[in-house]
Amino acid sequence: MSEPATTLICPYCGYDLRTLTTDACPECGGAVDEQSLIAAHVPWEARHQIGTVRALWRTAWRVTWKTKAFCHAVARPVDYAAARRFQLITVTALWVSLVVAALVVLALNGEWDLQDMAEDYGPLRLWLGLGLGAAGLYVFLLLGTGLHTYWLHPRRLDVERQNRAIALGYYACGPLLLALPMLWTLTAAFVIRMFALELEREWVAVFAQALFLICLFGLLLMPIAFVFVCSSMACNAAGRGSLGRASLTLGQPAALALLACFTVLGLPAFVGYAWLIAVTW
Repeated sequence: MSEPATTLICPYCGYDLRTLTTDACPECGGAVDEQSLIAAHVPWEARHQIGTVRALWRTAWRVTWKTKAFCHAVARPVDYAAARRFQLITVTALWVSLVVAALVVLALNGEWDLQDMAEDYGPLRLWLGLGLGAAGLYVFLLLGTGLHTYWLHPRRLDVERQNRAIALGYYACGPLLLALPMLWTLTAAFVIRMFALELEREWVAVFAQALFLICLFGLLLMPIAFVFVCSSMACNAAGRGSLGRASLTLGQPAALALLACFTVLGLPAFVGYAWLIAVTW
């Protein structure tokens, strides 16, 4: 199988470096060495040069909107440990944001008063249930963002190429990282709306409600973008044909739903059942 065409891109400004004749980018003057060229498609591998935060967001953006070009990095060695670190940071940031958003909603929504729930179920049971649900969510995010890599190592590829494709696959969670600003804005809009209603600022409440719905719509598109990126990676990084790509597109959501049943729902249910048996034994 022929290697994908490689376009060398400056990790600082994105300038095309295929005609580079010096050790510096002719566009921005940034130093360009072998590591920079490797990181042309994976900015995260140049995080020590361009900064961790900048590399994190630039990689997420490139994975989401330039997936095919990003997959050209499979022609070079890919740092597996760096890819897993990117996945871990993304999952942790998303999990913390979701937990904080859920707690804010629980604290401000009058229909779900935490104090009343604690009186009904007991403080220990309430916080144990919430804690187990949060733990199950983290396990689901961690496993779910790597589930698709099982489609990225067809046997017809050599082991080195398979390993590169798998490593690239862990960057597919990039769309979930881009969802964070929308999640933060959605939470802020919810808080603003609640206080605006209390202060009888109708126009502020309407604006916050509109912003909330817009962010919610965008947030719901990110999991779809994640599945699309995984499918594109199967095609461009692992060389999967239409059948393999279709099996991933159809099988991944089903596998994720099954995984959610065992983690987000199954873990709290299992511990709760064990707790009930221990108490009534």
